[in-house]
Amino acid sequence: MRLAHARRGTARRAAGADEAGETLIELIVTVILLGTAIVTLLGGLFSVVVLVGRHRQNVATSARATETVETLQRATYVPCTATPDPTTAYSGLFSTPGASIYSVKYLQSQTANPAVFTTTCPATDQGVTEVVVEVTSGTGTSRVVTRQTILKRADDCPGSMSTTTVAGQRC
Repeated sequence: MRLAHARRGTARRAAGADEAGETLIELIVTVILLGTAIVTLLGGLFSVVVLVGRHRQNVATSARATETVETLQRATYVPCTATPDPTTAYSGLFSTPGASIYSVKYLQSQTANPAVFTTTCPATDQGVTEVVVEVTSGTGTSRVVTRQTILKRADDCPGSMSTTTVAGQRC
């Protein structure tokens, strides 16, 4: 009796058009599609968060480099023949964390065209020094390095111009 009832139920289910539902395969495909979409969205969100943090660090490092260069511009010119040398003298000016002098080059001749800068001091200081400032922040893969170049000129006014000098300013 039970077997007959089971057979009638199977026949009724196959013939019944009023029963609607999803098959197991349809449910599995739906779950896989939704899971893939959610993982993709979370991955994109994570990437945006990482990139925003990296950009913020880049901007902060660039701002500190600009601040360091402005400090250097306001400083008094140090000839390459002076003691201490420009690298040592200018390095002592920086209060910015991670700021340092990356390189210092000296103008070899005021008449050369184009201007030639080298790491060796000429016999007489030419009044122009190229200073590259480096500011570093972060560590490992999140390390950001920014370099800015400045031409530091002598503060003295030539010839008949005003004899008043202002540190970091031209006549």
